[in-house]
Amino acid sequence: MARRFSVFDRPIKAITGPDIAEWRDARLLSVSPSTVNREISLISTVFTHAMKEWRLGLTFNPCTLVAKPRKVSALQDVTFGGPGAAHLRQR
Repeated sequence: MARRFSVFDRPIKAITGPDIAEWRDARLLSVSPSTVNREISLISTVFTHAMKEWRLGLTFNPCTLVAKPRKVSALQDVTFGGPGAAHLRQR
């Protein structure tokens, strides 16, 4: 996940909320909102651990500045022509 995005090549102190938001938007092009939410949670945990345990001088978690993507319900998926709609057309 992180290896493909240059934002994670920088030192942890240099990563900002807008950087995480840019990563989120790019990631949403290839995976579901639920996956992105789980990955944001994982990244947020790393920042929290770094603040508490590693004493790197971090004063905030940039993930808290980023809105999590909304999950698409199965009904919305079918209604708006998502992958679920294709499944129904095959019947």
